[in-house]
Amino acid sequence: MNNKDIELKKTKEFSGVLLPVADLLEQKNHDYGRSYDVLREEYGEVSFLIRLGDKVNRLKTLVKHPAKVKAEAVEDTIKDIIGYCTLELCFRKNKGVSINQNKCRVCRYVVLTQADLFVLDGYDPCDNCQESCNWAEV
Repeated sequence: MNNKDIELKKTKEFSGVLLPVADLLEQKNHDYGRSYDVLREEYGEVSFLIRLGDKVNRLKTLVKHPAKVKAEAVEDTIKDIIGYCTLELCFRKNKGVSINQNKCRVCRYVVLTQADLFVLDGYDPCDNCQESCNWAEV
């Protein structure tokens, strides 16, 4: 098997996984409208983190107690995680949001969650350098 064959096989494999997730997202967006975008616009990045956290916690529970759940539940939860990540990437693309939008002014450490979850008026101790810093948008 040469590299092109391997790439084609991977492409088909990825498509087989991702296309059903895309179909599910389209169906849910049809049923619920722009509920993700509306929530994201109202509450910011923290809404994505909460939704994703809920799904990750659900996945932990399902994995810890496999006898109590169907295999489908684990796969459905993984698909939901992929779906929320896809919705967030689409939101960022459509709104021009940069993933690396916040950095510590002291050490330039990239901050993805602290800025939305814990920072009041832009100040918070940095996880990286432990200095009280003022986050800078970049």
